[in-house]
Amino acid sequence: MYNQKEYIELLKQFPPRPIKSEEDLEATQKIINQLLDKPKLTEKEYDYLDVLGMLIYDYEKDLDIVPDINEFELLKLSSKEHELKHNKKNIIAALRKNTIDKPSEFDHNS
Repeated sequence: MYNQKEYIELLKQFPPRPIKSEEDLEATQKIINQLLDKPKLTEKEYDYLDVLGMLIYDYEKDLDIVPDINEFELLKLSSKEHELKHNKKNIIAALRKNTIDKPSEFDHNS
């Protein structure tokens, strides 16, 4: 039988609530990190970790997070989407053309 006493103690220490702010996210992540730092987790701690992970997932899935990506990787991904053949030389040439031939927003001569 699943003994709920240990699980209830975890809930009392940090009651899981929907994450609505960066502060909530940081607090939840702190608890997750504390659990992950333990050498071994109990079944109840794994369950609690799972619940906290779901809360973070629910919060982050609604954010419009754009991953950091450099121009080279972006061009590779774009060409894959359009099924274009490419090699590093062609990609670098395209990047140069787009960066050298276009006036910068900081270029006061245009």
